[in-house]
Amino acid sequence: MKQLSRQTFILISIVTVLYWTSLYTYVPILAPYLESLGYSYKLIGLIIGSYGLMQITVRLPLCIWSDRLRLSKNSRYGKQLFRLVL
Repeated sequence: MKQLSRQTFILISIVTVLYWTSLYTYVPILAPYLESLGYSYKLIGLIIGSYGLMQITVRLPLCIWSDRLRLSKNSRYGKQLFRLVL
């Protein structure tokens, strides 16, 4: 496997952190924002619930696929990188 340059590694790390941060920061902000726009609680619940449903629908098969391909080593490296960044 080809070694990544330090600059490429840092860029990939920054992009990854920004990506995951964007996925989780809007959820607590979205419900109050929709409420301020006058949406009903049922519609807000449907929107937030659909986010959770998509997470389960997409992540569960990806985790099973990852386990079958034995990608846990890469997962450990990713977790260590995340700890270093935070």
